[in-house]
Amino acid sequence: MLLFLSRRFGDDQDIVDQVSLLLEEIMSQHTKLERRVAALESVGFSSAAATLGAVKSPRKAESSRQNGRLGGRPRKSLIDE
Repeated sequence: MLLFLSRRFGDDQDIVDQVSLLLEEIMSQHTKLERRVAALESVGFSSAAATLGAVKSPRKAESSRQNGRLGGRPRKSLIDE
């Protein structure tokens, strides 16, 4: 790949270095995704959803804070018949 980049961009080593770093990052992310898929396949997809739902993320934390400011989860209401 580096040989191709060197031929394509010639003496512009900065571009070659930047593209090389981007390719390394892409390969790293690909490897991480492959590991996650393998882990999901090993536990089964039904429990995989529960596993992914339990993962903490900044987005989910912010959503929880906003829901808390509004009073939290609504209580279950009884249906009058």
